Amino acid sequence: MLLYNFFIAYCLLTAIAYMAMMIYCVNGNRKCTIPELMSDTMKNELDIDIVVCFRNEENNLPALLESIAELNYSSNNFRVILYNDSSDDNSLRLIDKFIQQYPDLRIICNELDVKKHQSPKKHAIIDAATKSTAKLIAVTDADCILPTDWLTNIALSYQKTNARLICGPILVKHEGSAITKIQEIENSVLMTVTGGAIGHKKALLCNGANMAFERTTFLELLPYKANINIRSGDDMFLLMAVQKYHHESIVFINHRGSIVSTSPKKSLTQYINQRLRWVSKSKHYPVSTTTLVGALVLNTNIMLIASVAVLAIKFHFSILFCALSVLLIKSIADYMSVVTFSRISKRSVNFSRILLFEYLEALLTIIIAVKSIKGSYEWKGRMVKA
Repeated sequence: MLLYNFFIAYCLLTAIAYMAMMIYCVNGNRKCTIPELMSDTMKNELDIDIVVCFRNEENNLPALLESIAELNYSSNNFRVILYNDSSDDNSLRLIDKFIQQYPDLRIICNELDVKKHQSPKKHAIIDAATKSTAKLIAVTDADCILPTDWLTNIALSYQKTNARLICGPILVKHEGSAITKIQEIENSVLMTVTGGAIGHKKALLCNGANMAFERTTFLELLPYKANINIRSGDDMFLLMAVQKYHHESIVFINHRGSIVSTSPKKSLTQYINQRLRWVSKSKHYPVSTTTLVGALVLNTNIMLIASVAVLAIKFHFSILFCALSVLLIKSIADYMSVVTFSRISKRSVNFSRILLFEYLEALLTIIIAVKSIKGSYEWKGRMVKA
């Protein structure tokens, strides 16, 4: 019975630590930058280059490009630099058509040599930062849609704070399947953790679909020098470099007008491949708060499943209490995080839905963690070692 008592205590302490982390992040979100509207002269005097690396995105590029055309920012003060990663669909034709349709926009389309570039997006960012003369480089993905005030709020945030790295929120589009609902919940939690940690000046996460950085800072730090052959991580390696040397100069724009929306992965296989891609880069992080937080999240999910497994092996009221407590504590912590993000996303929150998906999400997290040890995943039609 001593072993069971130890297991129960460990489960409860893990869940409480997870709750404490979420409370910390929820509080940190209150410290994040919320830009106020300023004069057009102030917001439009800053030159910004938008960088997008794409591969076979004919279904997504039209929406992204249309959102760029609708940006509330002087076309004289921003450029769009597109990097083609060996697309073999209609992406390039769609871009050409768009350029003809909007001749006033400055759009450049460059080719990336896949044989030379293990990490196409990192090379795209390096190339843009090296050749650009803009003050800021803004980065997004081809499957995103930008809000009209995206560049405006980036410029205002920079002018108010002199931030070297500006991170923004992501919203997963609402769709009906179970796997997309899990992504909506996960994304809301991740956004709260992202903003909360940055609010406390201890950045843990950011998302390469919505970030901007000072070009001179990038050239000073060279954040990809030691990890250029790691396919993913363009966002996290940049974040860690800035956090190490300029931790006071990272901001999160906790503002509805800065939310970039993206499509969820529509199948379980796509979802797992995306998460494997995210997890694969974490192996190369130095031991830091980020890795410790990742370990806590994984451990909490393991305890969530393990408590039910132990209960199935040996039913006892103390173990039942443990299993229900871990589920309730984690669900409340996740609910707080989702509520925090919903204040800017204006998306409704349902506690029962979070409660319903906790076990499925925990199981998927464990499967992904195991597969990442000695596995591979498919990304953009290529097999990549995890």
